[in-house]
Amino acid sequence: MHFIFILRQRLLDKKKLLIHNINMKKVVFSLIVFILMVCALPIGSAISLAETQQIVINTSFSYLYKEPNFDEFYQIEVKKGEILDVSNEIDSFYEVKYTLDSNVITGYIPCEFASIYTQEQETLLVYNGKIIHNTPVYTVAGNEIIENITLSPGHEIYIYDGFDSDLEFTKVKFSYNNQIYTASIPTINLSPNGVNKGVIIALSIITALVGVIFVVLGIKKKKSGTKN
Repeated sequence: MHFIFILRQRLLDKKKLLIHNINMKKVVFSLIVFILMVCALPIGSAISLAETQQIVINTSFSYLYKEPNFDEFYQIEVKKGEILDVSNEIDSFYEVKYTLDSNVITGYIPCEFASIYTQEQETLLVYNGKIIHNTPVYTVAGNEIIENITLSPGHEIYIYDGFDSDLEFTKVKFSYNNQIYTASIPTINLSPNGVNKGVIIALSIITALVGVIFVVLGIKKKKSGTKN
């Protein structure tokens, strides 16, 4: 009887150990499943970034989208090198603040077109011009002055659509007090890089004189032919 009791006790101990092992495996399995489920969640669905976080555009340009998708966008091209304040990352889009004519627009930039900006990165814009006279800054339409902004000679700018000295206003983009602005500036107050206005004027005069000389020579030649 004593032998049977010991055998039975051992069987019970083995059963308890087996049950314990099974329970432990269930716990471990449940933990693994939980971890996998957390990892599988769409992380980009709503990630809150630091208030001072900024991004820099890496591609030649990016449209500013109205929602975190490619359906609709503002008629705004954010150029390579521009830095924007960002508050959230939603569905692989950065939610950013963009300043246009002193108005702050909330929009979205695809994450693939930008990266988190660090102080080690260089230049806000690819500049192609500069201010040559103290100048006020106007809205893009050129019909209203943007208050509290005056650019001084030497201030670097980005000129859109080339330079045309015959235009009253030129559309530009520039950095001012750590903000990026798109606006218009009186053309006489700016100059494209690598171009001397004096040289342009001189070339224009020379071209005009050459044209007059050819006209005069043509007239003389015609008169000479008539006399013959």
